[in-house]
Amino acid sequence: MTTQNLSTTDRYDSVITHPAHPALNKATKNRFASRVLELTGVLQTTLETHELLAIFAKEIQLVVPYGGLSYEFPGLHIEVNIGVESTHSCAYQLVVLEDHLGNMKFTRNEPFQEEELESIECLLAGLLYPLRNSLLYQRAVDSATTDPLTGIKNRAAMNDTIKREIGLLNATNPLCPVLFSISITSKESTTHTVTSTVTRH
Repeated sequence: MTTQNLSTTDRYDSVITHPAHPALNKATKNRFASRVLELTGVLQTTLETHELLAIFAKEIQLVVPYGGLSYEFPGLHIEVNIGVESTHSCAYQLVVLEDHLGNMKFTRNEPFQEEELESIECLLAGLLYPLRNSLLYQRAVDSATTDPLTGIKNRAAMNDTIKREIGLLNATNPLCPVLFSISITSKESTTHTVTSTVTRH
């Protein structure tokens, strides 16, 4: 795979510069400034990271054609792949206020031209703050639905998952609930049985 590795300081600085790439002329800069602000407004309609990136992928496709888009944020175990990975790629580290927001890569069969890379960088500027808000929201959700000691999802997470799966039900996607009764044995004391009622009437 041929990779256009955009790892220089100038490239990363341009990604976090809002609202437009400084190398563009004034007329083009003003045009992209308006486009970036418009894009930011569209992206602020959701706090769900996957939905946010899907909207961004659709919007940027209108400006720079690409075959595949991938995003990863290991801190929250987020990995999103849209489209099909191709031969040529350009990759970016997303940073705002020294806060790392993950890595994004665009791929396609033909090499990206310099003006296309500048366009991508300008539009990435419109993604940064909505993405940052989305990741903060995701951290808060994870904190509320994950046991800090074991790292296991709690009852709130289970309830959300059940609601989501039931909402996705249709004739071709049946759901089979499984109920568990968990027994915890302590060496120092008698056996304690913890039973959670999953089915609610």
